[in-house]
Amino acid sequence: MNNMYINLAEDNFSVLHVVALSGRTIETTGPMRVAKELVLGLSAQGIQAEVLAGFLGQASMSEENLNCTLVKVRPLTARFPTSSLTSVDLIRQLYKKINTNHIVHIHFGRDLVSFLSAILCIFLDRPYIVQTHGMVISDPRKFIKIIDIVFTRFLVKRAKRILLLSEQEEKEKRELKLNCQSFILRNGLRTQVSNRDEELITIPRIVFCSRVAPEKGITRFIDLAKMAYQKGIEAEFTVYGPIDDSHGNLAQELHKAQNFCRYGGVLSHETVLNTLQDSDLLILPSTYDPFPMAVLESLSVGTPVLISSLCGNAAALKEHFPDFVVDGRNLEDYWQKFLNLWQLRFYRERRNQIIEVCSAIFGLDTVISNLLRIYQEAMESPV
Repeated sequence: MNNMYINLAEDNFSVLHVVALSGRTIETTGPMRVAKELVLGLSAQGIQAEVLAGFLGQASMSEENLNCTLVKVRPLTARFPTSSLTSVDLIRQLYKKINTNHIVHIHFGRDLVSFLSAILCIFLDRPYIVQTHGMVISDPRKFIKIIDIVFTRFLVKRAKRILLLSEQEEKEKRELKLNCQSFILRNGLRTQVSNRDEELITIPRIVFCSRVAPEKGITRFIDLAKMAYQKGIEAEFTVYGPIDDSHGNLAQELHKAQNFCRYGGVLSHETVLNTLQDSDLLILPSTYDPFPMAVLESLSVGTPVLISSLCGNAAALKEHFPDFVVDGRNLEDYWQKFLNLWQLRFYRERRNQIIEVCSAIFGLDTVISNLLRIYQEAMESPV
């Protein structure tokens, strides 16, 4: 099927999106949320798009018009609980669906599902593209370097295109010697009109909505909540998201902070947007994050965010809302930005403006248009 012309709009063009893990319980992973939006956007353009993903625990992906197949997976080894996920049923489904679609879009990481998908594409002579979501970055560990030499570089180089989130990820690609043609494809999301009744809002609601892990900045969020509490600022600070099992002390930290910071548990995909819309501010002080979907989802419903300048696309956001981006690294830098937003009443009168800016920069229509062009070029390219 390589090096062929196909009219995407008229030739029943079909694309399969592959995601290693949809979620562990009721939450949905970032790559799965990206894939869901892309598949829905492609379907709206008349493309036959579907997503195949592994799941652990309870499968939850109810969305009208979403063509989604969830397959039970399990880790081959407890040492690598996510990267070693697989199952016989998954391999069977991959073979069947790769063989019946024109192109395969792999949401690619250093994991067995990604590697198997790419290998099957090569075996079945099916063109594929990879979208890395910042998951393939340089890593000094020896066994990771071996994996990159044996699998990552070979499989990524064989892809028709590699899709990156930002210029920072482009630098990471060069460090890993992934010498293949790449494109910047921002995450996209459908925006909504804010329908909050501001007159009913009394105490501001500040949320952390992500995987609860050190690199996501959870400790910084707890420290901000404690500082607000000590200074007599009335606000509700709530943490939502699965607690990373590899950091056993985080649950204890949240328990100790319960007087000023509540743990709200894990949100299902269906309730994330509603929770963000009912909130006044999302704070995500990540030390490294190519572009977390929670930030995009928050902006799409008009809720302001407070993020580190290390967060992907922070530069684009800072052009329009400088109060949303923290340049410093210490607690005082975050506190000053928080106070600015507090004094501005968290942009409550400008929520629709936030939505408009989000739509202009990260609107799904623009992303889908760019993706269709990439698919077309990939189908026509011999390399």
